[in-house]
Amino acid sequence: MAVDWQKRVNTPSVLAFLLASSVVLVVFDVNTRFLDMPRQVVTWATNSAYAVMNAPGQWISRASLYLQDRNEILGRIEDREQKYLDLEVQSQRLESLINANAELRQALALVQSEPQLQYVIAELSGTVSVSGRNEIFINRGTQHGVRSGMAVIDASGVYGQVVEALLHTSRVILIIDRRIAVPVQIQRSGLNAVATGAGNSRQLVLEHAEITSDIEEGDLLVASGLGDVYPFGYPVGIVIKIEPDASGVEVHVIAEPSASIHRRKSLLVVVGGQIRETTERQP
Repeated sequence: MAVDWQKRVNTPSVLAFLLASSVVLVVFDVNTRFLDMPRQVVTWATNSAYAVMNAPGQWISRASLYLQDRNEILGRIEDREQKYLDLEVQSQRLESLINANAELRQALALVQSEPQLQYVIAELSGTVSVSGRNEIFINRGTQHGVRSGMAVIDASGVYGQVVEALLHTSRVILIIDRRIAVPVQIQRSGLNAVATGAGNSRQLVLEHAEITSDIEEGDLLVASGLGDVYPFGYPVGIVIKIEPDASGVEVHVIAEPSASIHRRKSLLVVVGGQIRETTERQP
């Protein structure tokens, strides 16, 4: 039976029938668009099935692209932050070099303006972190001609005095320390006095200033040259406050140092020359 059915199907009449049916359907579809709706339904179903099957792959691809882009953006942000930090460090170093060069220029200008004195240019190398002691270390010692007792100044005023000189370094006590005394002169009136440190307040006080002394706020204190330690006429401080003492006999005179205490790195040690020099006083 199966063989007979196959023979019937394969006969030319069946093929002709199928061909004719196809032609009829094509002509009918062209004229009436009858198969558009089934075709759209089949296309929609096929596309939907294709989208469903490809959705996991697309999600994975998009997720990987998102992570890749995110990591790339984060990497760029980190690189820019690192570059910003590097530029910030370079800017700070450049600013430090500019300040150091400015201090050196001021120091050299001071050396040229005082040819009668001999100086050694030194740099701050350390500080003494002890309460009540205002001391620093400089990078010059006996090998450079520095000796104990020599004056230390900066471009603005008297800074301190060398109290210990080693081969390559020296210890300097600052003028704001209570243990140091600087012979001074009121530039306006010519009155001689002694300025000592006020301790941790970073100020100076005049010892035994009588209430009748010709001292006013704003007066400039300069080194008197007595003792042949500090250059005569070099700024020491400016009077900022005068208060009557409880005894009623003396006044408490407070001055601000002219030197840039704790704000300088380049200093000068007076190692020789004519310490006492006659200068014209302002009236």
